[in-house]
Amino acid sequence: MLKKIIIRYYSLTEFKIFYMKKILLILFISLFQNFIFGATITSTGTGGNWNATSSWFGGIAPTGADDAVITSGVTITVDKPEPAIAPCSITTTTNASALTCGTSPLSSCGGVLYIGDGTSAMSLIMNQNLDLTCLGAIQLIVRNNATLDFSGANNDLKLASGSVIVFETGSAIYSGGGCSASDRIYIGGSVVGNCNGSGSIPSFSEIVANGGINEAGILSGNQYICTYGTNTTTFTSTSSGGTWSSSNPSVATVNSSSGLVTAVAAGTAIITYTRSGVSATRNVYVSSSGPGTPGAITGTTAQCPSVTGQIYSIAAVSGASSYTWYVPTGWTITAGQGTTSVTVTSGTSGQNGNIQVNAVNGCGTGNGSYQWVTVDPVPSAPGTAAPYSPDCTQFTAQWAYTSYATKYFLDVSTNSSFSTFVTGYNNLDVGNVLNYTLTGLNPGTTYYYRVRAYSNCGTSASSATMNSATTASPTTAPTVSAATNPDCSSATLNWNSIANATAYYLDIATDSGFTNFVTNYNNLYIGYYPSGYYAGGLPAGALYYRVRATNGCNVTTANSNTVTFQTTAPLGGSVAPAQTICAGTSPTSNLTLSGYTAVNTAITNWQSASDAAFTTNVSYISETTNVLSIAKIGVLNVNTYFRAVIQNQFGSWCTSYSTPVLITVSNSISAASSSPTPCINTVMTTITHTTSGFTGIGTPTNLPAGVTASFASNTLTISGTPTVSGTFNYTIPLTGGSCGTANATGTITVRALFTSGTISATGETICSNTIPTATIGSTIAASGGDTAITYQWQYSTDNTFATGVTTVSNNTATYKPTQTLTQTTYYRRQAKDGSCNTTYTSSANIWTINIAAANTITLSSAVGTDSQTKCINTAITNITYSTTLATGATFSGLPTGVNGSWSGNVVTISGTPTVSGTFNYTITLTGGCGTVTKTGTIIVDTLNAPSLGTITSPTCGVSTGSVVLTGLPTGSWTLNRAGTSTATITGTGSTTTISGLAPGTYTFTVANGTCTSDPSLPLNITQTTNTWDGVKWSKTGDATPPTSDDIIVFAGNYTSSGDLNGCSCIVNSGAVTIQSGHTLTIANAVNVNGGTLTFDNNASLLQTNNVTNTGSIIYKRNSAPMKNFDYTYWASPVAGQTLFNLSPNTLADKYMSYSGTGWQISYGGTAVMQP
Repeated sequence: MLKKIIIRYYSLTEFKIFYMKKILLILFISLFQNFIFGATITSTGTGGNWNATSSWFGGIAPTGADDAVITSGVTITVDKPEPAIAPCSITTTTNASALTCGTSPLSSCGGVLYIGDGTSAMSLIMNQNLDLTCLGAIQLIVRNNATLDFSGANNDLKLASGSVIVFETGSAIYSGGGCSASDRIYIGGSVVGNCNGSGSIPSFSEIVANGGINEAGILSGNQYICTYGTNTTTFTSTSSGGTWSSSNPSVATVNSSSGLVTAVAAGTAIITYTRSGVSATRNVYVSSSGPGTPGAITGTTAQCPSVTGQIYSIAAVSGASSYTWYVPTGWTITAGQGTTSVTVTSGTSGQNGNIQVNAVNGCGTGNGSYQWVTVDPVPSAPGTAAPYSPDCTQFTAQWAYTSYATKYFLDVSTNSSFSTFVTGYNNLDVGNVLNYTLTGLNPGTTYYYRVRAYSNCGTSASSATMNSATTASPTTAPTVSAATNPDCSSATLNWNSIANATAYYLDIATDSGFTNFVTNYNNLYIGYYPSGYYAGGLPAGALYYRVRATNGCNVTTANSNTVTFQTTAPLGGSVAPAQTICAGTSPTSNLTLSGYTAVNTAITNWQSASDAAFTTNVSYISETTNVLSIAKIGVLNVNTYFRAVIQNQFGSWCTSYSTPVLITVSNSISAASSSPTPCINTVMTTITHTTSGFTGIGTPTNLPAGVTASFASNTLTISGTPTVSGTFNYTIPLTGGSCGTANATGTITVRALFTSGTISATGETICSNTIPTATIGSTIAASGGDTAITYQWQYSTDNTFATGVTTVSNNTATYKPTQTLTQTTYYRRQAKDGSCNTTYTSSANIWTINIAAANTITLSSAVGTDSQTKCINTAITNITYSTTLATGATFSGLPTGVNGSWSGNVVTISGTPTVSGTFNYTITLTGGCGTVTKTGTIIVDTLNAPSLGTITSPTCGVSTGSVVLTGLPTGSWTLNRAGTSTATITGTGSTTTISGLAPGTYTFTVANGTCTSDPSLPLNITQTTNTWDGVKWSKTGDATPPTSDDIIVFAGNYTSSGDLNGCSCIVNSGAVTIQSGHTLTIANAVNVNGGTLTFDNNASLLQTNNVTNTGSIIYKRNSAPMKNFDYTYWASPVAGQTLFNLSPNTLADKYMSYSGTGWQISYGGTAVMQP
């Protein structure tokens, strides 16, 4: 029976780490029943935890002696401690010679060996070889502050196959001064690293930088490629023999053996290298377009000289793989090049310029982002400037402007050496100002000050010393003297000048105790008059004056002495008696003037008025005596004041007025105080009639509704809020007078109700960004009130006019808008009058101007079709746009052969370009609203066929030729070679050299990822052939011998005239003879296809290379005289030749050869001749 149990392990060192495993529980009930002594216990249908009694029928959990039967479909969870095999650790400095694999601390490591505890500094000293292969595949983890120390000797560290070495941050390998390839790390028998990295093996420093290594080695190679141009990269590993694979072939493929990665589509793929069952990975990032322009650069724009650690950064750019930063001349980048943030050191003062950053990816470099930065110097010492506004306790210090200063520090002292400072003024930060008011100073004291300019780059030296003195205070009271130049109402007052005084206070009174001051002369501030102050507006009679000195610090002296004086005006006296009469009658007695100056004066006239100040209803009465008769007073209807006018009859001819007297008129009624013109339903201005002798009023007639009359204290008051309009001439009888009855009369004009009228509500619809054409009409004009109508107009994009209201000053009942509108806008008219409705109120209706929707155009073909690159004479990918509201479109900037059309709200651009270049096209919609355009780019490439430059033919020493190809496109390209042999070559640059070309004919085409050129002119690669035609050599046209690089061809009879050299030799026809003493030197083969090649006696053939010749060669050799069985053995043996074949009739024991050390007998002549 097969059931499922969930075994849940509890780690001894970690809290509740769960491992879910399937275990097949096989119950061998029948087979082992004789060996199992226990019960059979079956799980319940619900299952549960193994140790829970509720999980088992009978309420008993199984033990080790029981058979457990788990019901089908039930899950039982078993909890037990995880088998704990603790990792091994070496946490203190230890010599390798003290360690033995398999012996503590290097036994039962559970697959992990820690070097160090991650905190304390320690070393594993490799003073001898250390073989850890007995631990099997492990992770050897070198922790923070731990070091593998290979400095003592050249030793090895060996790990079993499948192991990995991990170097945590802060770990290291130390090699001292004896780093060599003999310090090695092995994994699985292979060297994965040595100290100095010789033999293409990773160095120790490379391994640490990589964070460790396994048998798959360290991977390298450009990680950033493009779907065009640079679309391949090759990954390599420091360990050979593995295979490559891609996690995402739809993004990038990889050749399993060569590591050649090829871009397919934009994205990221993980390239895995697997060797001996372990893997290493490296990402490849594929882009389909260049990166965008980085955003704004953040960082300080104004720097000080040579400041380190300054950081400039940008936000990451989508699709960028790295970043290239540039700094101004004199600045240096100390960290972060290639990232979104760099740390720089600023240059010297004045080395200003742009910090620039460009985003980079596999498709190229994007446009740069720039930030202008400056290097500012330490400010120079400020210049001097004159202080100003001194007084007793303060003055304002100032100084000259200093470039680059952001604030100033101020010192103030009472001595020029600044040995002490005024409290609060020692290096006082006054901010970025050029003047500062010094307060709290002592009067009459000289103060010295100096300033220093400050910026973030430093503080200047102190300025030159400047100074200012405070003013002193007056201390002595003035002494006044007699007044001079008295006049009718003035005199010149005199006193002595007081030191340090800046002004004086003046008192003038009619008594010496100064209890009755002359109007305006109580503590009068008169400014700085050291003497001779003119005092005007003075009354007649004896006067007294005194002064006090003061200054700007409000320090005032005691009073001066007191001096009396008198103006020259006569005394006016007084008039009597006061009387009461009835209205319409004359007084009962004359008025008499008394108490006036009668000597050298004259009464010029009398005056009457309605008020005691003689400002209202003033009349002049011709009377020159001191008595005004009843007849000249006349009949009076209102209260009236009377006075006499007295004038000197000498000198200044001064005039004075007597004290007036009042004649009270009973039962009098004054005219109305006003004739108001109130607005209907508005409180009117109160009307009063002043009366005398009456006790009440009767019934008013013709007052407007809402207006009433009342009487109290001899005043008739008319007030209220009129509710009807019109002109009302009212009459109000007064009653109870001792002198009879009378009426108060007047006029009230009530203005009609104001209305703002009505405007048209028709409205208008216009295009966005245009001015309306219609005039907003007036249906009903504003009216009422005081009829002085004023209009204004308002507009807003809020139809409630709660927000965004703009007022137009246009005082007309109609209005034609002049605004350029881009959204629905509402207009209203407002009106007011001059008095009744002084606040604007809105007329009825709102005029609405709607904005018609603008044309739209949206790319509807595939993304990128509006920016495409095509080869000349190749149809473009159709570009389509969807439009709304337009009725047509115009096109500009399209290449010849490409056209645009508009139909049914679809714009289509298609065709085959017949000219090359970059074409920035524009589509402009017609009809509807707005000038709506769309732009795009069509790049038409034309690639010229590669041009053949310098051709290098094969030589005898070099069997292949080469050619320089020019006229290649910019950027990356791919060359395709056709002809005698084919090849594909990638590269960059406008020229390249193609080498290794065997003799033959070739053509070349070039592609740039978009276009492929026509084939080049044919290229013939041949080695120079020099043919003898029986008379001359073809190369020179005469008998000049060939050179060692020539292929010698004989096509006619030839007899040598000296040594002959060549690369190879071909005899096609003719008799070729190399005469005695001459040598034919050939580097390669000699081929006799026809004719003959004869070497006379003592002529030689010298061949440099081991090649195979064809055909027959005739060698003529004259030997020395021979006797009987003698023969000559020349230096050039013939392969396979025997002595027997040379002389078959020679006795068998007479065949002899010389071996270099002596003669040897070859019985039967069967020995083969050897070179």
